[in-house]
Amino acid sequence: MIQRIQSVYLGLIALASIALFMLPLATYSTDLAYLKFDIRGMHHISPDPVNYFSNLIFMLPFVLNIAIMALAFWALFSYQDRKAQMKLVRFGGIVNILFIIVLFSYTTFFFEKTLKVTTEYEYGILLPVLSMLFFTLAFRAIKKDDMKVKAADRLR
Repeated sequence: MIQRIQSVYLGLIALASIALFMLPLATYSTDLAYLKFDIRGMHHISPDPVNYFSNLIFMLPFVLNIAIMALAFWALFSYQDRKAQMKLVRFGGIVNILFIIVLFSYTTFFFEKTLKVTTEYEYGILLPVLSMLFFTLAFRAIKKDDMKVKAADRLR
């Protein structure tokens, strides 16, 4: 049923993925520019914009975020088939781990070495970690429901 607690967790994952489109992940300041990194790319805040990166570099986090959001919605509405829902949530967790690795490698290794600046993390960087927590909680809740249904089937 859609009224279960795992539906709340999956909905929170989808909301966190939507919020990532609006929140900055990190900011960088150089002598020439002040840059803001979010899921859509690198944006110049300074009056003198300098193009450091192509927009194609930022496609991987963008696509992974959309995949996480789609998997959360798909798992949310596949409540009738718990086995498929558990597989979707497990796969969503794996994609989310990949997403976290990509984000931290972009912010720490790639940008710091290219721009030679230090990273100032924003609040948006915490949302993928929260999504991972919600994927774990949703999986545990679905598994608990599955165990209850199996126990009830044994009693019949």
